[in-house]
Amino acid sequence: MRTWARQLPWIDGFAGLTVGVLMLSLRHWLSGFYGLSLETVTFIAFANAGYSLFVLGLGVLRERPPGLLYWLIFANFMWSLVCVVLLARVWSSASIFGLAHIVAEGLFVAALAVVEARYRRDILAPRPAPATAA
Repeated sequence: MRTWARQLPWIDGFAGLTVGVLMLSLRHWLSGFYGLSLETVTFIAFANAGYSLFVLGLGVLRERPPGLLYWLIFANFMWSLVCVVLLARVWSSASIFGLAHIVAEGLFVAALAVVEARYRRDILAPRPAPATAA
């Protein structure tokens, strides 16, 4: 078993939480810097923060239900498609930084989906019980 793969939900969840909280905190400034509407920046921020709660919840489970992992993989692929739609929608008005953010986020979550699908057995493997003193 690849023990590092079992940590993927934590990596995924903390990445989403970090982006979500930072974007919510800086949304007024980011709106101007990215050339995106405040609503668009807020939407991306809340989507990341909300998604992270689901993924971190999956991360804490000792035994992870396969269905939840498959939803996670599906959600990552869907969010990468949302990023493509967002990119097409804001292409003419967003700054290069806004476009770069959307492209980077779409590529990052698509890569996470591929890695999570590839290592799903390791992610689903039960966490070993803590060692007890004899």
